[in-house]
Amino acid sequence: LRALPPDVGIARALSLTHGAAFAGFASDFLAGRAPGGEGAGDGAGGGGGERAVSPDRLKGRMKRKYLDHLGALGFTGVHRFLTTFVGSLAERERRKRARSGRDG
Repeated sequence: LRALPPDVGIARALSLTHGAAFAGFASDFLAGRAPGGEGAGDGAGGGGGERAVSPDRLKGRMKRKYLDHLGALGFTGVHRFLTTFVGSLAERERRKRARSGRDG
């Protein structure tokens, strides 16, 4: 990490949305180009021309959908780790499981 430019912090370099390894996944998700037609779908098209696609747009509910998208792509370890150890995500997973238990 010593080769990082001085304006890029470690947190940003390791980010699931801004880091070099995941920025393409985040951009595809936001642009609606995710495999299987998943994604936010608000990046391109819609008659208004192409919108800027930036990982900075992944906030709140959209960030949680992106995390689920990463899990569906096979990043299950990252997904499982975050939904286990991040309190708000862990609570969301518990509610989701409780709902699916009632439905099934």
